[in-house]
Order: sequence, then C-alpha cells, then structure tokens
Amino acid sequence: ILSVPVNIKIAGIMLLPVLILGFSLNYWVTSGLSDWLSYLLTDVRVEAAMAAGRRSVTLVTVLGAAASILLATLLTYLLTRPLHELREMAIQVAEGDLAARAPVYANDEIGEVATAINTMTDHLVQAQAELTRSNRRLMAINRVIQAADREKEIHDILYSILGTVLDVLNLEMGWVYLRDPERDLYHLASWRNVPPALGDHLLHAPAHELCRCQRMLQNGELTTSVNTCTCARLAAYFPPTKPAIHLTLPIEAGEQRLGVVNLLYNDDQRL
Repeated sequence: ILSVPVNIKIAGIMLLPVLILGFSLNYWVTSGLSDWLSYLLTDVRVEAAMAAGRRSVTLVTVLGAAASILLATLLTYLLTRPLHELREMAIQVAEGDLAARAPVYANDEIGEVATAINTMTDHLVQAQAELTRSNRRLMAINRVIQAADREKEIHDILYSILGTVLDVLNLEMGWVYLRDPERDLYHLASWRNVPPALGDHLLHAPAHELCRCQRMLQNGELTTSVNTCTCARLAAYFPPTKPAIHLTLPIEAGEQRLGVVNLLYNDDQRL
C-alpha cells in the first residue's frame, strides 16, 4: 500500500465509500425491502418496485462513482502538483542550478515544506558563496606570499603582488602608494591596468593634498581588513555616472605605516 501512487490512493479513498454504499443499498433493496412491501402490495407490484429500485440504486451508484473519480482527479492535481514541482526543483539544484526555487501555493503542510526547502537552498547558496570567497582569499594570500618570497626589487614585487590580487579577486585595476617617512610624502610605487590619463590624477605632487585613503592611514583610521573609500582623484577622471570608489588595504609593518594598496571597485562586485 505504501508504494501505491498518490493519485490511486486518493481515487480509492473517494471511490470506495460510494461503491460500498451503493452495493449495500442494492442488497437491502433486493433482500430486505421486498419483505416490507409484500404487506402493502401484490407480488407483481413488489417485483416491479424491486426492479425499479435496483435500477435507481445502480444509476445513483454509477453517477456517484463518476463524480468521485472527477473529484479525486481534481484533488490529485491540486495535491501532487506542488510535490512534482518540489521534485523538479530538487533535481535542478542537484544539477547545479542554485537559482531554482519551489513555488509556494498555500500555507498548508506542503507549502511549509516548500518554504523550508527554499530556505535550505538559500543557506546552501550563501554557504557556497562564502566558501568561494574564502578560497579566493586563501589563493590570493598564497600567491602574494609566493610573489613576495622572490628576490626582486620592491617595485617588481609590488607589481607582481598587485597583479595577483587583481587576478584572484577579478577586479579591474589597482595601484600602490608608498609613504616616504623622511619627507612625509606618498609616491605612486606600482600600478596595474591604470590608463595614462588616470595615472596623471593618481600621481601625488608635493603641492597636492593627501587623498582620503592616505589621510586615513596617517590618522590610523584604516582597519587591517578591506576598507571602502571614495576618491576625489577618481571622481576627477570618471564620469559622474560611475562611482568613484576603491578598496583600500593598509601596508603596515608593526606600528609603521608604509602605504596603501587601492583596488578599483564596483558596487555589483562581491569579494
């Protein structure tokens, strides 16, 4: 019984009571009602009444069975459609389509199951995205360590590290400012994919005031994690429709603030 399809179970539940009632009435008309009518009618009229009664009961039973089958078909469709869609959604997720979601038609038990499965899939997507970001960070750290371990000039090392970070994080461009502690100035030590026109804006002339990321580094406002900064130098180059935002990572050794790494960032990107 447990392996019988749901539509057959519903049809049986709807049809079985109608058939039992029809056969019971037919048996009662055939065997029991004739004794009562024999006191009131002649045998010929009793036989005619019995035949008419059997035909009526049979007709009502057939009509009731047909109505039960139609109602069972409707109920089967209403109850099994969400289950079929849950199954299709589970297959899509198993095949890698994490955007698939099950529709919720009602706040009944099946709707609660669909909501729970959708919530579980959302958590799965979040966990996978977090795992992907963690793997990218670890890859970036590993490749940065490999680049820094090579015997090269500091500018070549910075150039290699910057290229590694941009490649792993899938960002567009980046540049590095190093601080000259003797003159308390910043110079553009390295850059990647920076257009020459933008490079002119990024160069720090002695007469220029510090940009926001440099001031935050000097004031100790930068955290050791990624910081988001708006930049007036980017705003002078990009059109107003493009946000002048970059990510800033401080370069520190103990308590010494050596410089900053800036990475061009768009709002639709996620690290």
